[in-house]
Amino acid sequence: MTAEPRVFGGLLLEQSRVMQRMLGEEGFEQGLALMPPECRAEFEGLTILSWCSHATVLAVSRAMAEVAGMPPEQFVEQVVRESLAKTFRGVWRVLLTFNSDEALVKRASLIYSKTCDRGWLKAALVRPGLAIVRMGGWPEIDTLDAVAFATGIETVLRLAGRAHVRVDWHREGVEVHFDIRTSQSTLPPPSSMRTA
Repeated sequence: MTAEPRVFGGLLLEQSRVMQRMLGEEGFEQGLALMPPECRAEFEGLTILSWCSHATVLAVSRAMAEVAGMPPEQFVEQVVRESLAKTFRGVWRVLLTFNSDEALVKRASLIYSKTCDRGWLKAALVRPGLAIVRMGGWPEIDTLDAVAFATGIETVLRLAGRAHVRVDWHREGVEVHFDIRTSQSTLPPPSSMRTA
């Protein structure tokens, strides 16, 4: 097994700000106190250019969810949704709305590689309104990671102007598959399945 997966710190810093707003300063400090000391030190030392161990990401999510009195999956969904809305505000949101379905699908694997250093991602547009994303090379991926990724896909697509977005996920062998459906598309039917 290779070294532990890492997540890009810039992404986590915005999530940290969302958690602080949700829990307040006192609640946020309670969550930090529940974490193992080495995880807390790593999380508090994050910078916009650093990478954070996967163990710390999970420890943060579970500790903060406990303080919030929420199931971890529900907590992660809310944090991801709110942090991405902040990340893609302003000009980024405008640029997203001008992307075709095909362009968004082709960028999926690149975006993934910039946020996580484990595994791979392949995205395919099946037809307008239906895309399939496969994630592999990370067989031990945690349920919270899959929930975060599914929520991220949904949020970005909504910000890109897609309506009635639904993302379902399931494990298939050592891969995780995400089925993405929208009721609005900007492309004519493709002649064949395209893979990013």
